[in-house]
Amino acid sequence: MKSVRTEQQLLAEALAVQDASNLSGVVHSYSRALSDLWAIANESNEGTEWVNQHPVAVLFAEKVRHLTRADEDMRLHDAFQLAMDMEVRHG
Repeated sequence: MKSVRTEQQLLAEALAVQDASNLSGVVHSYSRALSDLWAIANESNEGTEWVNQHPVAVLFAEKVRHLTRADEDMRLHDAFQLAMDMEVRHG
């Protein structure tokens, strides 16, 4: 069975990633952290809300938001509209 990191190890990684600048690395680490967090959740009989609201998930999500500048005025709206327009043209 794959070794699962402890909740404390995941928290330490989520804090350390706040200094990262490579979106791809953050996202790959986020995926691995969520897999480990789900293993912990399953052992503890926790569910989706527990994982989604866990500080590990929130800290990684915040870093992704920061690196993509999704908080800048209209950035998310513009990206959504562009994706919709491109899908219609190529779909």
